[in-house]
Amino acid sequence: MGDLLFSAVNVCRFLNINPEFALTKAIEKFINRFSYVEENAAVHGKTLEDLTAEEMDDLWNMAKTQQFTKF
Repeated sequence: MGDLLFSAVNVCRFLNINPEFALTKAIEKFINRFSYVEENAAVHGKTLEDLTAEEMDDLWNMAKTQQFTKF
């Protein structure tokens, strides 16, 4: 795992991307999507444990779509 992370940092540097900034933005995106999944499960009276893998994937894909329509 360490080699993978080290390589990712080097790719970022090669592309003139700040690796810390890129990671922070990726984490924010993940948190927003995960929150969307949790909130929408709750709206339907379910917890994450109640969701099937397919339901969770559907909500995750909806979260990705919502992210693009916000702006």
